[in-house]
Amino acid sequence: MIRIIFALIIFITSIMICFINVFAQQEPLFSQYYVNGIYVNPAMNAINDYTKVSMQYRNQWTGNSYNYSTYNAALELPINNTNSSFGAIATSDETRSALLNHTSFSLVYAYKFKLNGKWMAQTALQAGMGQNRLENDLIFEDQLSLEGPTAEHSAENFASENLVYPDFSSGIMLFSKDYYFGAAIHHLNRPNQAFRDSYARRLERKYTFNGGAKFSKDKLGRVNQYYSPNFIVQIQGNSNSVSLGNYFKYHSLTAGLWYRWKDAMVIGLGLELDNFRFAYSADFNIGNNPASALSHEVSIAILFTQKSKGHNQNYYNKALSFCPTF
Repeated sequence: MIRIIFALIIFITSIMICFINVFAQQEPLFSQYYVNGIYVNPAMNAINDYTKVSMQYRNQWTGNSYNYSTYNAALELPINNTNSSFGAIATSDETRSALLNHTSFSLVYAYKFKLNGKWMAQTALQAGMGQNRLENDLIFEDQLSLEGPTAEHSAENFASENLVYPDFSSGIMLFSKDYYFGAAIHHLNRPNQAFRDSYARRLERKYTFNGGAKFSKDKLGRVNQYYSPNFIVQIQGNSNSVSLGNYFKYHSLTAGLWYRWKDAMVIGLGLELDNFRFAYSADFNIGNNPASALSHEVSIAILFTQKSKGHNQNYYNKALSFCPTF
């Protein structure tokens, strides 16, 4: 109980930090997707059977007029003596101009079960609310005169400058001692993003596929050193993102190198001290996007370990050791 209360306090504090600024951009991109698994796929919630509080900050395209900042906080909570877990995630996004702000909050329920002697699965449902807020200081053509902008109201009327909508997602993960694969669908209900009643602008569903492996140089299988090749593919409408890379751990030090297809090279460094995790990464643009520039990302996580009693303990512990413990 103390573990749960402490984790909730940290998570609520993280949310308060996130929402100091209200934010923008519909689909934030995190290079450290291994830190906050439930943002990528709700079925990754507490999959390693840790209670975890994590927080991320990303500054995209630093020094560019297209620059934006993204904040994310998550809580993953396995339930003792069951195969179930709950999670919560809050995301905020703001552009440099702060013209269109986006916030979201959702809850996750996940259920884990055994497939056979080597593989397990976890499925999850995610339900939440999103908010788009328009800072309506726009100046339209009918508000201009030869002397400049006028104080007259524009004929461009918006049904709402504060749009709130429900949002639903689902996912599945398959994993063994050394491998994991997952798929998720976000925005199942395709919520309307339009500020006007006269037309609808439905948010495209986002399809995510992720996977990887974990290999230890230690014959005893100890987790003080390993490497973990991994990938993630995300498809949404006409946009897509493919990242390939490797995550390394040597005692308390971690490092990573990823290539995001035709976009950026990502270099990451981190530190693991007992149940505390810290990581920094930088994106170096290699694409042709004129908006692209150097991006920075920082994340922290606190883990609270517990023993699972939902399955055969020896088998269960082996299966749960597949993923980097961030």
